[in-house]
Amino acid sequence: MKNLIIGIIIVGNFIMQSTALHNLSFLGVLPNTTLIIIITFAVHFGKNKGAVIGVIAGLIQDVIFGRAIGLNALAYMLTGYFIGMMSQKIIKENIITPILLTAISTILNACINLFFIYFLGFTTEVLLLFRKSIIVEMPYNLVLSIPIYIYLTKLINSKIMKKEYY
Repeated sequence: MKNLIIGIIIVGNFIMQSTALHNLSFLGVLPNTTLIIIITFAVHFGKNKGAVIGVIAGLIQDVIFGRAIGLNALAYMLTGYFIGMMSQKIIKENIITPILLTAISTILNACINLFFIYFLGFTTEVLLLFRKSIIVEMPYNLVLSIPIYIYLTKLINSKIMKKEYY
């Protein structure tokens, strides 16, 4: 049941990101709600599940929005894994947690993407892309990280996520 709910959340996020959130772009940048969802699941489920959720969400995003299949999958997998590694050392109920992890993950995700974009030979303004990711996307992500993290934490701790069906 838990995996089904996680899948519904990921697919629902992409539907929301491509419709409703598309109208809320600021300076041509959309908030990265997928990254916030991966962070939340990695914090609560650990590095392995965080990496798997990152790969699945990244592949879906690559197929729907991406220029190269696998680029976001790899970036999200690494982000989910690294955040999941810290999951035992952080206080999950602290409101600062999603803010700090979203800031770290936005920078990490931007660096991973820029690294692979550069080595794949795509022509892009690296400094402009990095500035856009850090200056515009990070504050946008930070604002949205709190309600998304709180909602998903309540859902993860609910009875429906604890049920096992065989």
